[in-house]
Parts: sequence; structure tokens; C-alpha cells
Amino acid sequence: MSIKNIVFFGVSWLSAMPGMATCVSIGAVNPRCEGIPFPLKATVTCGQTLSQTWYTLGDGVFSSLNDTQTVYYPGPNERFKGSFRVGFKVKFAAGLEDSSSATGKINFIPTGDITGHTSGCEPFFASFNGNFLDADSIIWNFGDGSLSYKGSEKCGHVYYNARATPYDVSVRLVSQFGCDTVLAKPGFVQVNISPDANFKMSTHQVVYPSSPVVTFQNHSDLKVLPPDSVTFKWYRNGIFVGINNQSTFAYAFTTGPNGKNTISLKIETKQGCSSEYIDYLFVYGTDLSTGINLPDVFERNSSEKNLEEIKRQLTQFHQFSIQVFNLMGQEMLKMNRTEDLNLLLLLPNGNYVLQVIIPDAGGALGIQRAKVLVTE
Repeated sequence: MSIKNIVFFGVSWLSAMPGMATCVSIGAVNPRCEGIPFPLKATVTCGQTLSQTWYTLGDGVFSSLNDTQTVYYPGPNERFKGSFRVGFKVKFAAGLEDSSSATGKINFIPTGDITGHTSGCEPFFASFNGNFLDADSIIWNFGDGSLSYKGSEKCGHVYYNARATPYDVSVRLVSQFGCDTVLAKPGFVQVNISPDANFKMSTHQVVYPSSPVVTFQNHSDLKVLPPDSVTFKWYRNGIFVGINNQSTFAYAFTTGPNGKNTISLKIETKQGCSSEYIDYLFVYGTDLSTGINLPDVFERNSSEKNLEEIKRQLTQFHQFSIQVFNLMGQEMLKMNRTEDLNLLLLLPNGNYVLQVIIPDAGGALGIQRAKVLVTE
């Protein structure tokens, strides 16, 4: 009786014969993440073998075809499908054949891309949009040393330091089976430096035509920006006055509007970042006579009479202000009570400018000035 050598895929030929046991088996094939090879092991339990080989119905490759232990690398089509099927076939000395097959499951690695609004001026709020597939866990790294953020596909982050720009952004994606990948965007966030505008005024009150000049000192912080990369724009009550990049300059206010004026400095960079600083200046357009007689000399030993006379004259006014300046224009004293006039005698010996200001209900000012000498 002749026996034909028939091999059935996945079914042992010998096992189909009465009284015969399966001679070939393949160990369990555990699921693995995409891109990770699968170790395979076949067991042969019957007689002497003439030949043995691994085979596949897919497009993967084996590290070894003829050993019972091998490693299988799924091909592109199998990775796309998410599974593969392989087998191990043996020819025995008796002229018989046996084989066994197994299926492997491939777990997908998450994929996707990152987009978003990623360029602006400090402090900059960047917004990120992720388009991810098969991601069960999403962990963002914003590249500025802050803690990683476990969140969703959409998130935002504030960048405060433009000097460390650009920032690398990445996101780690983990599937429900533990397969993970990192999507990296080198230099994804560009933060531009924003200067800090600031200035000082020599006075917060001017009267034209007698004393209309204000000295401005620019105290702006450009950080690491070169001066020629920024523009200093000055505004009065929101109306553009001009560009002045000087650190110190004088400006004469020869016209109204009278009263409280808004003075602002806006710094603009070539990258489109800006900063604004605002201060206030009171402008008055009329000098009214106060009618007060101011002495030329204050002697510590005999000035009590002069002080009492000034106090008497000031009692007729509901409101007043007294300022004392040195000859360099630096304010030494500022008073709005008659009893404070005694402070004059505590000044060092020398020449000073004494200024009395009487506000008028109509918005004008009465100003009286005198150069005085403080001495023993």
C-alpha cells in the first residue's frame, strides 16, 4: 500500500492518520508592538528529519529558515494589516511530512503630527493641536524645562524667556497596549524678545509760556536687543508726537490741551513686539499773579519774621503748594502746609529757587518764584 506525502497548512498530516501523534508544533506567539520582531520556536518530536524550514504567507522575513528557533520580521503589508501567519514544515526519513502554523498579532504604534500657533512675543501663549491615531495616553514636553504635561490633543503653554528660543517641542504617545513613540518638533516654538518701556520726567506739571520745558530720561530696558533694532514712539493723549531714540532730551509744551495729559512711550521691535509705558503731565496755559511777596534771604538767626509773613500771606488761599529747588533744578522740598515752611531753615547754606503755586478754580495756576539765599 502506497502512502502519498500530503501536507495540510496548519494541520499535521501525521495527526490525520489513526494512531499517529502530531510531530511539529509552534510555541505561543505573544502580541508585540509594531516594529518589534517576533521570536518563534518550533518543536519536533518525531524520528529523524531530512529537512525543516520556516515559511510565511505574508511579506516578512526570518532571521533563519532552517533552525527551530528564529526571529520573524513582519513586512509592510502585515504591519498595515496588524497580523501575520507563519508555519514550520518538516520532512522525515520515513518519507512523511508534517507542519504547524501560528498567527501573530501586531499592535499598532500611535502616529500623528503636531501643528499650532508657535511664534510670538514674550510672554507668549503657544497653542498646540495634535492629530493622533491609536494614542491612549498623550504626554507633552514643551522644551523649556517645565514639567511634562499629560493631557489631550489640544493644549497650550506660556513661554516667558525669549532668550532661550527656539524651543523644541515633543509629545510621547502610548497606545492601550503599551506601544509608544515620540513625535519631535525641533525648534518648533519661536519667542521674540519684548522690551520694557520706561521713562522719567523732570516734572509732572508745566505752565506755558513761562515754563513749558520737560526733560525726559529714557529708562527702557531693551534686554539683549541692539538699539538700532527698536523704534521709540512718543504720544500725547494718544496722538503720535514723533520718534526720539535719545536717552535724554527736552520737550517744550507750548500748546494745550490744559489739565491732565497722558504721555506715553511705545517701543516697537523689528519682530513686531512692543511695550508701552504711560505717565501723566498737568499742563496749564496761564500764569496768574499770586500777589505774594517773597524775601530774597532767609537767615537762620533772624528769618522767623520772614517766615511768619509768608505764612500770613498764604492764609488767604484755600490751596497752595511750595517747592524749593537747587540751582541744578533738583527738587529739595515740597510743602502744602504753612507749618512746613520751617523746613527751609534746615537746608544747607546756599542759593535756591522758591516757587509758590496757587491753583485757580478755572484750571489755571498762579505762580510766584524767587531766588533766595539760605544762610546763618
